[in-house]
Order: sequence, then structure tokens, then C-alpha cells
Amino acid sequence: MKQTDLETPSISFFRKPASSTHPHSTVSIRQVYLGIRDGRFREETDSLRLITDLDERREYKKNEFNFVTFSGTFSYRNSVSLVQHSGLICLDLDHLAERRWELRDRLIVDPYFETELLFTSPSGDGLKWVVEIDLSRATHLDWFKAIRNYVRVTYGVAVDESCKDVVRACYLPHDPEIYINPIIDVEINNSI
Repeated sequence: MKQTDLETPSISFFRKPASSTHPHSTVSIRQVYLGIRDGRFREETDSLRLITDLDERREYKKNEFNFVTFSGTFSYRNSVSLVQHSGLICLDLDHLAERRWELRDRLIVDPYFETELLFTSPSGDGLKWVVEIDLSRATHLDWFKAIRNYVRVTYGVAVDESCKDVVRACYLPHDPEIYINPIIDVEINNSI
């Protein structure tokens, strides 16, 4: 991440359920990392992974998971209420099964996109890949399309189309093996 301490990206944090429209707080990528890693979302993650019915899983996620909007801060959860874009985009790579670990290792060292965060999705069979984008070069949507195409061609994996939405919610799971870019400044005393 090329930003200085004063320019650390801020993102909106929302408390469950998914229908929440007003952010609870503004957090940093480091705070999200600590929350995912330290186990505060373990109970809901473990419970979700025990549910086999897809509709029941979807409902459980919507009602039991806190979430963030990686692409920025919002005064209200809709695209016209964007306060400031974070310069980040979160890509959802679903249904990877046994490919997840190999793909994770490759994404961390991707030569074109610097991985800021990378973690296992709440379901346990996908990845959430957070990368930096430069809005002075292209729009959020254009970046999404370019990265989606790049991932499909380079890694043979589809990216969830709903990630094109700047206000896309990302549920916060437990993942003790979450990756964070080592360049990101440590904010030891702050967490979600």
C-alpha cells in the first residue's frame, strides 16, 4: 500500500443484520484484519459452516454477521452516500474447494495487484481478495471489470459480479490465517 499513516484507507463497519443501512463506525484495514484474526467472529463462522441448506446459510449470514464496505466510507449504505472511496476493492472468489490454498499463495505474490488483505470467506470454500486501485486512472467499475477479466484469464476463476458495486457488503468471518500486507502500518490498540 502506497499510502502514508495519514492516508490509511477508511472503511465503514456495520453491525448485523445485513439490512443495516447506517454505519456503526469507521475503521481501518488493520482493524478489520485484527477482528477477523482474533476470533471475535468465530462463533458465527463455525455455526454457519455447520449449516448444509443453502437458503438457511444465506439467511444466517444476513442475520448473524457484521460487515464492512471495503471500498469506502458511507453516511448511508447506498452508492450515492459515498463519503470517500478507500482506494480498495474486495473481490469474491467463490466455490474454490481444494484450489483455495494454492490460489491464496498465488494471489499474495500476484505481480500486477498488491494484496492488502486475503482471507477465507464465511462459507469456508472461497476467498476474499482486497487489492488497491487507483481511481485517478479508472473508475471503480472499470477496475472491477479489468480485475475480473484478469483473474479469469490468469487463474481460471470467476469473480462474483456483485463486487462491482462500490457499496458491496463483505461479511466478517473468523480466519486465523488471514493475510495482511506487511507494509500496512500497525495500529496495535485499535480493533473493531
